[in-house]
Amino acid sequence: MSLYSKLTIIIPTQDRHKLISRSIDYYREFKASILIVDSTKNKYALNDKISIKYIHLPDLSYQEKIQSILDKIETKYVCICPDDDFLSEESLEKGINFLELNKDFSFVQGLIVRFNVYFKKYVLTNAIQLNHQKYINEEKTGTSRVLKLMKDYNNFNFSVYRTHIFRDAINISCNVKEVTIVEIMLSTIASLHGKSKVLPIFWMARDEKRYSTYIDNCNNKYAFTNILKNKEIKPTAVITDWKKYLSSQNGKMLEEEFNLYAKEFSDNEISSNNLFQEMFNNFIKTKVKKVNIESIHNDTYWQSLRKRIRSILPDSLIELYWFARYYFVKNNPNMQGYPWTSKSAQLTLKKMKKIIIKNSYIR
Repeated sequence: MSLYSKLTIIIPTQDRHKLISRSIDYYREFKASILIVDSTKNKYALNDKISIKYIHLPDLSYQEKIQSILDKIETKYVCICPDDDFLSEESLEKGINFLELNKDFSFVQGLIVRFNVYFKKYVLTNAIQLNHQKYINEEKTGTSRVLKLMKDYNNFNFSVYRTHIFRDAINISCNVKEVTIVEIMLSTIASLHGKSKVLPIFWMARDEKRYSTYIDNCNNKYAFTNILKNKEIKPTAVITDWKKYLSSQNGKMLEEEFNLYAKEFSDNEISSNNLFQEMFNNFIKTKVKKVNIESIHNDTYWQSLRKRIRSILPDSLIELYWFARYYFVKNNPNMQGYPWTSKSAQLTLKKMKKIIIKNSYIR
């Protein structure tokens, strides 16, 4: 069986047609079923000769558009990838092989790097999720796996999931608007069903540049790049004040949906009614730094200082600083699984770099 018959990659997008073009340029030769789900008002002009499927669902939220295409997923496994990021085809296949051999695991992911482009040169800015390089969750019960996940939460939105579990998670989170909820529900619902692991393989490269605007549950709006000249871009809903959100109508509705689903997984350790509160207590206590957009929306002192510096110095000088900082930094050869540690991963990264540089005008 080919990867095409086993895996569906969903690429959600909105108001970013140039990034759709870049994604198509990279994924056109992937041996997987690929669905681009676009909620932009204007339809993207797709070349009919490629196998990638484009689905236009104007004005739907992130959750709504994914839920709308659940019946189009005909494969055993599914993975979400943002329109500005790049997955490794070889690693996806390894992830699926792992799940095929380990039926008690419900999702799997690999290791991730960030990149940026300065002066039309591709640079790796950092390896992320370093605290999860050796992550494995093999707790015996679903509730204990969920609690372990949320004690040291990490974004597993880009994992390969078993499709029936993925559908359940999307259906539970579809009634709320915040995209952050999808990320959390995917990994928590999957943890109820089975174990999870981060494999020591290069999984994906994530674009450090932000192409979206955001609005949090305190009605604060954020934009982090001068690329966003289109004032009509619909902001992505995120959560910054979790206590406020969990006590809101949306939070209570989510709690009710989750508890109802978790009933069949309840054990003597903790009841399903208490699981939701307990897991978010763990989540909040850890003061997670990386949720949805890695808390870049938090207006801390350093964020404010950087804004003031940017208002004084020309963009070209700031870009030169970041280029010098990252371009000449040597990667740590001991960090197993990152793209500098194997020939196959290096070839994958080379392919990514070629597409990114080719489309550097986007930035």
